[in-house]
Amino acid sequence: MKSKVKLSRVLSAGIAAVMLGYGTVAFVSAQSNNTEDDTSSSDSTNVVATAENESVSKDETVYVIANADGSVKKIIVSDWLANTIGNDVISDFTELNNVENTKGDESFTINSDNINEWDAQGNDIYYKGTIEKELPVEMSVEYKLDDEVISPDELAGKSGKVT
Repeated sequence: MKSKVKLSRVLSAGIAAVMLGYGTVAFVSAQSNNTEDDTSSSDSTNVVATAENESVSKDETVYVIANADGSVKKIIVSDWLANTIGNDVISDFTELNNVENTKGDESFTINSDNINEWDAQGNDIYYKGTIEKELPVEMSVEYKLDDEVISPDELAGKSGKVT
């Protein structure tokens, strides 16, 4: 029984150290199937509905890299433009920075209206980028060691039951 308690303490301390060392990742998934008549889409991204891409939908996942105290360190957005009828070109509005294609070699150009024109070649487009915007949700992180609240700095190197 003592070895189980010791093992759980070591594992708890290890988990706490990893959380402190690498921060906390919160995952928020948002899906939007934008069409020409959809006015409820998020203001950060839209698929521009044109004759060329009326059947393109957009699925978006937002990853929040947070500090140990829960404050936002970085926001990474991953988008999937589902090209259901195999359009050659997809027009997509985004406010993301550092946009990069993640699953193919399709390229894009930015037109005068700040819209990404993807050379889709009939393929779905998967891309990611970063954004500096306020999140629509709030997050707080509280650490407890042996059922007592403790700061992330104080938790480092301690052992016990971590929640």
